[in-house]
Amino acid sequence: MMIDRDTTSILSQLAVAYGCMLAIPGPNAAVVLQSVRERSAFKPVLAAAGVATGAALAAAIAASSAKALPQGGTIRVAGGVIVAAVMLRAALRLCGPPWSEPAANASTKKPSPGIAPFALGFATAALNPLSVPYFAAFFVSHACTPTAMGLACCTVFLMAGAWFAAIGVAASRLHGVAWSPLCRRAGSLVVAAILAGLATRSLWLAFSL
Repeated sequence: MMIDRDTTSILSQLAVAYGCMLAIPGPNAAVVLQSVRERSAFKPVLAAAGVATGAALAAAIAASSAKALPQGGTIRVAGGVIVAAVMLRAALRLCGPPWSEPAANASTKKPSPGIAPFALGFATAALNPLSVPYFAAFFVSHACTPTAMGLACCTVFLMAGAWFAAIGVAASRLHGVAWSPLCRRAGSLVVAAILAGLATRSLWLAFSL
């Protein structure tokens, strides 16, 4: 299947924006790191697969919702504003007080049997209240075709799975190693700056239609 230039551009923009969102510590990372605390090499990957599946499902629901919306200038402007608002919220969160390890509160939990890490990761990602509105707004603001939406869902699955699996494997290998607060702060500010730039670009595109 040949992918046209517009679809490639849309997927590239989604990859950059979603990649920055993945870098923000939150419930998804907490689920993966919780499985690391259970001292199992397999469970972090299982949790990451659950998160990826839940995120892809949220993107698919958003794609279905976006198809039902009328395609017009006002809708695209509204979509661009929502995308910008979500990214600005994430950037401001990163600029706030330094974050603590998401899994700190999970240390007292008992080991989870079977595929519980997958189920927990799936539920956490799929039920994120910002996921569906964000993806729907992105699809609408970029006037995505059905093909682009389908490829976007695949991109979300692959990116989330790879990112959280890498976090889980790295955390299991570096268990007990503390990162420098300065390094974590610098990384947070860099990601926040990228998100702010993407939000500004989204607003500019929305109002220049």
